[in-house]
Amino acid sequence: MQPDLPADLVVPSAPALSAEDELTTFTLAPGLRVELVAADPLINDPIAAEFDERGRLWVVEMLGYMPNVDGTGEAEPIGKIAILSDEDGDGRMDARVEFMKDLVLPRSVHPCLDGALVILPGQVLFCRDEDGDGDADSTEVIDTFNGGISSPEHSLNGFERTLDNWYRCANGRVKYRLRAGQWERAQTTGGGQWGITKDDLGRIMFNGNSDPLRGDLFPSAYSLRNPSLGNLAGMNRRFAHDFSTWPVRITPGVNRGYRPATLRDDFTLNRVTGTCGPHVYRGTGLGEGFNGDAFVPEPCGNLVKRYRFEIKDGLGLDAKLAYQGREFIASTDERFRPVNAFGGPDGGLYLVDLYRGILQHRLFVTTFLRKQILARGLDKPLGLGRIWRIVSEDHEAPEAIDLSQSTWSELVAALASPNGWLRDTAQRILVEEWEEAPFVEDLLIDLAQESPHALGRLHALWTLAGIGSVDRDLILAAIADPDPRVAAAAVRVGEEYLSTGRKEIVGAVEALALRTGDARLRHQCVLSLGAVQTSVGDGAIARILTTDCSTAEIQTASISGLYTREADLVATLLADPEWEEERPGRANLLKQLARCVVRQGTAGPIEALLRMSSEQGAAQGWRARALCAGLLAGRSKGPKGGLRPVMVTSEPKGLEALAAVLGGDGPATLEAIGWPGKPGLPEDLVIRPMTPAEQGRFERGALVFRDLCSTCHQASGRGQAGMAPPLRGSEWVFGSEERLVRILAHGLQGPIRVDGKQWDMEMPAFAGSPEEVASILTYIRREWGHGADPVTAESVERILEECGPRADAWTAAELDTLR
Repeated sequence: MQPDLPADLVVPSAPALSAEDELTTFTLAPGLRVELVAADPLINDPIAAEFDERGRLWVVEMLGYMPNVDGTGEAEPIGKIAILSDEDGDGRMDARVEFMKDLVLPRSVHPCLDGALVILPGQVLFCRDEDGDGDADSTEVIDTFNGGISSPEHSLNGFERTLDNWYRCANGRVKYRLRAGQWERAQTTGGGQWGITKDDLGRIMFNGNSDPLRGDLFPSAYSLRNPSLGNLAGMNRRFAHDFSTWPVRITPGVNRGYRPATLRDDFTLNRVTGTCGPHVYRGTGLGEGFNGDAFVPEPCGNLVKRYRFEIKDGLGLDAKLAYQGREFIASTDERFRPVNAFGGPDGGLYLVDLYRGILQHRLFVTTFLRKQILARGLDKPLGLGRIWRIVSEDHEAPEAIDLSQSTWSELVAALASPNGWLRDTAQRILVEEWEEAPFVEDLLIDLAQESPHALGRLHALWTLAGIGSVDRDLILAAIADPDPRVAAAAVRVGEEYLSTGRKEIVGAVEALALRTGDARLRHQCVLSLGAVQTSVGDGAIARILTTDCSTAEIQTASISGLYTREADLVATLLADPEWEEERPGRANLLKQLARCVVRQGTAGPIEALLRMSSEQGAAQGWRARALCAGLLAGRSKGPKGGLRPVMVTSEPKGLEALAAVLGGDGPATLEAIGWPGKPGLPEDLVIRPMTPAEQGRFERGALVFRDLCSTCHQASGRGQAGMAPPLRGSEWVFGSEERLVRILAHGLQGPIRVDGKQWDMEMPAFAGSPEEVASILTYIRREWGHGADPVTAESVERILEECGPRADAWTAAELDTLR
């Protein structure tokens, strides 16, 4: 049972304060000040906000969220998107117009063109203000998706306009862009729970409630090119490793505060449990030393964290806490709920403060937290909210900025501004409206070639790419840029020419990769050479790998562009005398190439790898062992979880020679190779057809899984780093229904090992009927090629009766005996 708070613990009251009184509760890093930008009643329940080019503030108001501790009435259409403006120029918003209203749990907004992109539950919209009165006059549905109502935090949200002129989102594997008057949709690798941001180089970052900062070292498109490979090394990588928090008040009102690791002995939050809405600061208003740092709201602890980045091994990022024993900003007011951070035209750091007592969604509220909410009156009032601006103490507000009135020359010049918001917004306007002034192309070319500011040259390149005005000469000149950040952008922008096999571009990129000492630039060259997809590009990749393939990042970067040509690269490498010597990374590269070949399942390339392996002499036995390790690693699981054989069309020649080269690894490898007629080869297990009742349960489970489970575990069942482990091929799914019923009905708390990896997350309990539990479990035991037995409602009832009432989630150790 969940314990109550100690009877002698004095918890400070948390009355709803005015914005002016709340301002006095903040403890802030030295040299900074907090300013109020907007407050109730002008705004109500804000969850996200963005500035437009006119300096107006667009605010998403989720008024329906948790109107009471039970969440009843959450789907009422009372949400709004408002546009705030500062009419008297004092830096505080004083006027409001409602762009959209009568919405159910609106999620995100991003002003663009003559309107805004909007995310509502299940829909991505482009809404236009056709007459300029601030009210949406037309709505275009540009995409649909699942979820957003039953669990608001676990569905698509956030818009981040990337350097390459797409809009990325959090908690979804999609991105959008407008081209030739039509909205386009493309896939990404996804990532994150609530909120998304980027740094000056366009690297996307996000987080989860218990994982404060993650991100992609490379654009996710490269991870999608080779489905046999999986994610590139460096994608969805954990950047922050110190999760400790330092509130300035006791914080017992967190969801699982009764667990030893959640609160310290003094009842302050020990480590993050609700991080969201991250922002990489790219402005000037905070003063020196803040640019490029990440600011991460933690509303459960009533604080915002600050992380500083360090370059790791020339390529990776390591986010270190900027302070120990304190936070960037923290409040003694329990209702201070920072849920998003963002930048603005004046270079300040802005915070969205939901300002309310109830934060946790009904699906996750524990009895421990529920009692506190009611005892301290945290369920009322509703409809409050603030927007705060943080600047340096000596910051002088600039004159109001309105880029909609800027000349074309001023917009181009803004691409070199030290304020990232100005660079991004100017780039967006130029890409959207350049056709009104074709001469802008010449201004951009001049900036790309002559600006003294590297980021100005970089943004000019991407703006030219956005308007379709990049040519061969510009790319060759930019590839030679002395700043590796600009050169890397030029290589990526030049992929249009690489994909057509232009040898002078391919040669320039290869030469750059071989001579540069910058790890990130070298990796970008390898990634971009994958766009060539011919022997010319593959040869360049091989030569680069011969000089160094020691890291997982360079290995997966090279393989990502080789889909169905992996065996050809193996042949190229093995034919090179330079590859007779084993060097760091070489064995693992060969293993990963072979793994991809087996996962594709085409007999010809598999047979070629076996032949090449058997031809290796004793001195090159390391190559045969690496290739055969990849053959074994690439095997898929059968319907009951056992490994399938690596199938070829007939008995390969040279198996005895292969066994001799492999030595002790030979028997296991030969046993794993199968062909028609091989003695002792087990027949494929036949999956028992489901009965009509089981099929109906499977179909109902598919619907529930799609709405509730797929945002974390993914529709593919492959899971998502930092969010949820894979279900596809998992021994936990194939195993005992006794474990599965307990996990789904009562929840699971980490750590837990799945397919050899440790996960330390928490899965909430599913408050469904026995029939619904059985439906979900039947679905995951029979989807994705699984053949485990379906689960019945009667089994669920029996298991839950044996368990009895349970308040705590299960641990892996407790479930170990139920295999």
